Amino acid sequence: KRRSINKKAFFKKSKSDITQAYKVGAFILKKFPKTKVRGDVFYILAFYAQEFQSLKKAKKLFSLAKKYSAKSSSSFKKASLALADIYYNEKNFKSAISNYENAIDDKESKWWTRDAFNLAWCYFREGAESKGITLMKEVHRLSKKGFYLNFEKDAERDLAYFFAESGRVKEADRFI
Repeated sequence: KRRSINKKAFFKKSKSDITQAYKVGAFILKKFPKTKVRGDVFYILAFYAQEFQSLKKAKKLFSLAKKYSAKSSSSFKKASLALADIYYNEKNFKSAISNYENAIDDKESKWWTRDAFNLAWCYFREGAESKGITLMKEVHRLSKKGFYLNFEKDAERDLAYFFAESGRVKEADRFI
């Protein structure tokens, strides 16, 4: 039954709402170019661009959101995280690293383990095996707590891989 639904018609109202919100955001930026909330507006516009599968546009807008947001603001951190995920998926690990580092400086989010897991892989792929291993151990440790997303099994598997690829087999044996 779901397969037969016309998706274009089904999502017409939500797409209309998103388009309207995008227009409002663009209007705010045009009418008030120096507003203090322009980082937030750019973040919202980037989020909608990402929802519409326009990653090139989303990357540009997330970058603008970072540029016009205070480094301690949630918009800066959310834009950094969104950019990090985009770069990670594009296998641009160097760019992903700086964005993940901007976004996960505190451990107050239950998503920290997921983001740190990706950052550990970025470190590993960029040749910083020790940093990757250290971070992956922290992901493993925190995953056992109820607050964070549980990446315990993934972290165990990948730590064994990190150790083996780094020539630290004895350390892998001790860990396992």
